[in-house]
Amino acid sequence: MKKCPRCNKRKKMSNFNIRKDTGKVINYCVLCDKAYHKVYRLKTKYGLDEKKYEALIEFQKGLCAICGKNTPAGRWHKWQIDHCHVDKHVRGVLCFNCNKHLGYYEKLAKQIERYLQNPPALMLFKEKIRGIPIYQ
Repeated sequence: MKKCPRCNKRKKMSNFNIRKDTGKVINYCVLCDKAYHKVYRLKTKYGLDEKKYEALIEFQKGLCAICGKNTPAGRWHKWQIDHCHVDKHVRGVLCFNCNKHLGYYEKLAKQIERYLQNPPALMLFKEKIRGIPIYQ
């Protein structure tokens, strides 16, 4: 048993992580350590405290700002904080998929717009070719 100095609860040793570099037990329990790192990441990477983060989610009604889904999805099932990679300002909270695709779009925006305005098939055939709907 070990006492976590953050929550002041005595917990089993299995509730404490071990540092990979030293092999020593981390002082704080897994739950407290995880909560601390969330707050630390919000503050240092995005300049948000927990109040602002929660206010942003509430303002968006708990929905992704792009697709409107109410679940963050993705590997960790956490909302993604979208931010401008140029001036670093926070834009909103997105689900994993929208955040990932927005990142790809931002990198290739000009190429994607050029493709959508002049698709090769339209340039070649000079008309829009439609397939037969398979699913109805």
